[in-house]
Amino acid sequence: MKCSQCGTEMTIELTDVPAGWKQYDLLIRGVRTHVCKACGHEVLEPQDARMAQELSRALSEMTEKPEILDVSQVADLLRVSIQTVYNQVKAGKLPAVKIGREWRFTRSAVMQVLANAADASLNIAREAATTVYGPPEDAADAGTRPSVTEPTDPTA
Repeated sequence: MKCSQCGTEMTIELTDVPAGWKQYDLLIRGVRTHVCKACGHEVLEPQDARMAQELSRALSEMTEKPEILDVSQVADLLRVSIQTVYNQVKAGKLPAVKIGREWRFTRSAVMQVLANAADASLNIAREAATTVYGPPEDAADAGTRPSVTEPTDPTA
């Protein structure tokens, strides 16, 4: 490959490429890079450039998740309506603190409630799967049940 800056033939070397986003710094080691010995121009392989861009994009999507949530944030987190959140608080199923006129929740407590509910559902499912049910009819009273007959036509 020839250098786009000076036209000199470029060599392939393994280099370290800095990447990042905002306060995050990332150093990607061992990236194949075309380097021009004459002018120092560097060009990444297309797949390596995409990889660095994807890593930078992933860093940009990382956000700090607040520990204290309001009702609408809890509703978004649980994918339910705001009214459902209020109902769960009133029923005592979702721990919350009222500060002034607003309810506040801790993310960890909401996630714990969700994990406990999932565990309870799993236990109920396991119990139902291991429950042995008897036959639908007991052989002893099979003869005492009335038989079902078709209705007769009174005009016949």
